[in-house]
Amino acid sequence: MAEYPSTRDTDTRSPRRLALLILLCGFLLIVIWLGIKVWRLVDIARALPAYEERFAALAEDGLANADPDETEALVLELRADVVTLRREVRPLLPLARLFTWAPKVGPLFAEAGPLLEIADSGTEAAAYAIRGLKPLLAAVQQPDPTTSTVARAVPILAAAKPDLQRAATALDRTVAARAQIEEPEALPWRVQTTLAQMDDKLYLADMLDLLVVAPELLGADGPRHYLIVAQNEDEVRATGGFISGAGLLVVDGGQIRSLDFQDASLIDAWGNSFSLTKPYEVAPEPLWTLMGVQLMLFRDANYWPDFPTSAQKLMALYEYGQDYPALDGVIAIDQHFLQLLLNSTGPLEVSELEMTVSASNVVEGLRAAWQSDDEDETAGDWVRSRKDFLGPMASAIMEKLLNDLASLDPLYLAANVSEALEQKHLQIYVSDPAVAEALERTGWSNRVSAAPGQDALMLVDHNAGFNKVAPYIASSLHYELLLDASGGGEALVTTTYTHTLQEELDCRQGGRASYADKPAYEDLTHDCFWNYLRLYVPAESTLLDATRHPYDASLFTFSEGWTGEPVSQSDLDGLSLFQNFFILKPGETIQSVYRYNVGPVTRQEDGANVYELRLFRQAGPAPRYYTVDLTLPPGSRLLDAIPAPAAVTGTRLHFAGELVTDLTIRVAYE
Repeated sequence: MAEYPSTRDTDTRSPRRLALLILLCGFLLIVIWLGIKVWRLVDIARALPAYEERFAALAEDGLANADPDETEALVLELRADVVTLRREVRPLLPLARLFTWAPKVGPLFAEAGPLLEIADSGTEAAAYAIRGLKPLLAAVQQPDPTTSTVARAVPILAAAKPDLQRAATALDRTVAARAQIEEPEALPWRVQTTLAQMDDKLYLADMLDLLVVAPELLGADGPRHYLIVAQNEDEVRATGGFISGAGLLVVDGGQIRSLDFQDASLIDAWGNSFSLTKPYEVAPEPLWTLMGVQLMLFRDANYWPDFPTSAQKLMALYEYGQDYPALDGVIAIDQHFLQLLLNSTGPLEVSELEMTVSASNVVEGLRAAWQSDDEDETAGDWVRSRKDFLGPMASAIMEKLLNDLASLDPLYLAANVSEALEQKHLQIYVSDPAVAEALERTGWSNRVSAAPGQDALMLVDHNAGFNKVAPYIASSLHYELLLDASGGGEALVTTTYTHTLQEELDCRQGGRASYADKPAYEDLTHDCFWNYLRLYVPAESTLLDATRHPYDASLFTFSEGWTGEPVSQSDLDGLSLFQNFFILKPGETIQSVYRYNVGPVTRQEDGANVYELRLFRQAGPAPRYYTVDLTLPPGSRLLDAIPAPAAVTGTRLHFAGELVTDLTIRVAYE
């Protein structure tokens, strides 16, 4: 008798088959959807590299000469493609994390999120920036003989401020996303190349912040009066170098109303026979003790390494000595800044100097201006005339920047200015709150301070020898810290100085070349280094021991000598100060060591202990080589360190490099 499947069996199998069929269809739909997505992504991705060629062709004659309409159209086209890419990729990001194991493409999947954010925020910034700056690009290309390009730019920048602020915000997202990619070398070659090119342009994020406040800087709503301070880094001082010249720059609506330079020693209230006509306050004690400087005059007012502090003192003394109304800010420059600026402008014909000034000869020109060509010239006349080089050269540079921007590469100019700001060859203090906030945000205020729960270290040199030997001085800094369970510990700083000049000579303060004899510049560079040394550390640090360098009064012209006893005090809020002094002969190397206790310099973040060291670069001297050896408390486990240590041995972390800019070392541990 034939057997038939029961109704119950049929009813049981049918739902199962139906479920399998639905799952199979769903899977096929997902595969088809993924295939379409991938096809579209591949199509978009293939189009992206072509933009690089199109942008290069557009800017073939220089970015400043690119067609404004074509530039905007190309940026918006790229932005549209990236928005499409973002829309297509975002749903796939959770799936991408499942394929980080895949050979070759695994790292790309792992970094898909940050890479997408870089593309999105970067093109958003470009779109806002080109919309705001398009009228400026047109103004640069169509000069008006009746007014400078910068004067025409001021109202354009003021109108563009909303777009520039949005662009700056978007670029901040780009920088944050880039910081999340820790191993770019694992990514495909093309992505590595793109990231490397982007890294070279990240300075634009900070420059954009400065562009936002440019109208205020350039006097959009009225004249601005800036003190220009020329610092000679060959004679090192706290903010860079001896103040050799001072100028007054008056700018109104982008127009330069006046620019005048004179010797810094003439700024104070001098009467006949170099006698002061007004009372002046007493100079800081070290200047009195080591150099016989009794009064705080303009030329010594850059005494504090915190630039806002020194800038405010410079402004006050200029206003006092010159009977001048309140100034709006200080712009400090050095010789290296002039080289960077002339790299951007190219050689300039300066008719008053009867020479072509360039990056390769500007320092030579400054030093030659020191010399007196007239044997009958008095020392007083020599002092009054030896800065004649600065004024004509500065005017020539200003003329180029104000009226011939179209001939310059704006990105190259921005890169050089950014480098000057980062390395403190250019320092700016402005009393306008909006500008001051922008400088603080970018880290260009050059404020020297330490936050609670943060370690800090700054080595400051001050040449007390009345000479210009810095080109022959090399120095390095070694820092060791043994952290304990309380978050503080014992620290050891070792400074090493070498005088690279090989010459036999006796050291006597101011004895090598007398200024009254109108010395040759080279005579002032061949001398001993009389270094008043300052070490800034966290507040309430306790000095335990230090190297002593005693010197007899017979070596000094203006001092009773140096006992060798290091001094501990404070002249900046939130920091302690250890002071010392030594004399370095040509061919000699000196080490100076400081051992001290620091209070708690760690804090809690997300359940981890965080140690942060702020290493400050002194403006002026060549970058120092630094090493930092940090030993975590016993039993600690390292979680993260930025920058990556050069070596890790147990709980000991070793960092090393050149201190080209201010540097923050951050270590998280448990």
